[in-house]
Amino acid sequence: MLNGYDCSCTRQTASATDIASKSSSHSLWFTLDDFDIGGVLGDGAHGRIFLARERRTGFICVLKCISKAQLVGTGQESMFKREIELHSHLRHPNISCLYTWFTTKTMIFMVIEYCHNGDLYSYLMRKKRIPEKEVCEIMFQVIWALRTCHDKHIVHLDIKPENILLDQNNVVKLADFGLSAHINFSKNNSTTKPVNGVNNINGNSNTGNGNTNNINGKVNVDDENLNFLRGTYDYWSPEQCTYKYNSEKKFGEFGPKTDIWTIGVLAFELFFGLSPFGSTTEERLDVVLERIQTLEWFEFWQKKYKNLYLNEMSNEFRDFLDKCFIKQSHLRPDASQLLQHPWIKMYNIHRFTDSVFLNQPRT
Repeated sequence: MLNGYDCSCTRQTASATDIASKSSSHSLWFTLDDFDIGGVLGDGAHGRIFLARERRTGFICVLKCISKAQLVGTGQESMFKREIELHSHLRHPNISCLYTWFTTKTMIFMVIEYCHNGDLYSYLMRKKRIPEKEVCEIMFQVIWALRTCHDKHIVHLDIKPENILLDQNNVVKLADFGLSAHINFSKNNSTTKPVNGVNNINGNSNTGNGNTNNINGKVNVDDENLNFLRGTYDYWSPEQCTYKYNSEKKFGEFGPKTDIWTIGVLAFELFFGLSPFGSTTEERLDVVLERIQTLEWFEFWQKKYKNLYLNEMSNEFRDFLDKCFIKQSHLRPDASQLLQHPWIKMYNIHRFTDSVFLNQPRT
């Protein structure tokens, strides 16, 4: 219920097209008065996330509310601008939709797709472990979304169960681009590249519509490197571990292959219910990061857990993890290659004849 309104009924009768069409018209920009605000869905680093209903259409969505003062006070203004500018350029069936954004004198509001079934972390906590077939079906959707991000030179950098949402049909939606970076990667090099962005988030009233081509910005190289050293330590790649302590790039450059390592961690955690190299919540950080750099996942798991669950996984799944967990970043497969991996095809062959998949634009 949202202020006495039945949300489940509303979702059947309203369409996101109404929000998209309104936000594309400069004469019909949104204000806070356009929404009924419901309960709190969660708390972020800079504000709260609310369930909301657009009054004109009854469309249910999410309002991410951020304090301008807190952004400036914590030095996170540029990172938040980047989140808007990158997320607004992504349209994909498996990426949560940023419909629009607007500001008041003190706050910034992002209007985001509402995913009725919550996040993958909560789902995993309920089930403890997920069967291999279901893990593979989830990973196909995440990798497909990630391929679109990489095609647009966007690296997510924070793929984990908490940032993967499930809609009312349990369709996977990659979300939270707060740590993402926009880079030019070619021949295994990562460099900054100009990107259309959001400059005016400090005005009294402003809005966007998912198309920010009229305002420009760029990712600063220092911000970019800092972003690569954020995120959840259990999901860090070897190149992130070495750069944290000595600024060396022993395992290669930061870039899209950093996300590929994280894909392996995600698939592993969904199936085994644990992190592949131990958890930083239970062990010293330096111990876990050292394992990531030096140990092979299979040998570590055998030694620590005595082959626990290994007999339940297919050879194809083990090979998939082996490919994701290659230490040297440039030797890992890219997202397109992972979509062609035998393990992905084994459980998702029907998807490769799906017209939605075949016709999804690459850029």
